[in-house]
Amino acid sequence: NIIYGFCDTLPLIRNVTGKTEKNANTLVTLANRFGMDVIKAHNAVEDCKFLAKILIKLGISNDCMINTSKSMDNVLSQMQKKNEIKVKIKNLQLDELETCTTANMRAKMAAADISYVMIKTIYMDTKNIMDLKNLFGIIDENQN
Repeated sequence: NIIYGFCDTLPLIRNVTGKTEKNANTLVTLANRFGMDVIKAHNAVEDCKFLAKILIKLGISNDCMINTSKSMDNVLSQMQKKNEIKVKIKNLQLDELETCTTANMRAKMAAADISYVMIKTIYMDTKNIMDLKNLFGIIDENQN
């Protein structure tokens, strides 16, 4: 069978194992769990063999993978959107906030067209945290 598209197996594996911790579902971890010899791990061909065996051991079917696969167009579109966000983060100077925000937060700010200059200007002009909360659309438990 030939499958046209891409399937991210990690979410499928996490769903079956119930483990979401970092490194809990790596190929080597899972291969060790199933008693496989991992001496050849980190070799592309061998890793594919490990993955195939692990998917069978976990009961993840071809149909399951086909149903969760994405088309090449979808993957390329996602890649393009990520690249556009990276450019936007750079253009909005949001990389200045790298030490105090997550990449996900900077991506959300870029999507909302919030720039580093806007944040700095609002804070420097007003010295009011509420103005920043308004910029980000944050409402606290007291509706302030």
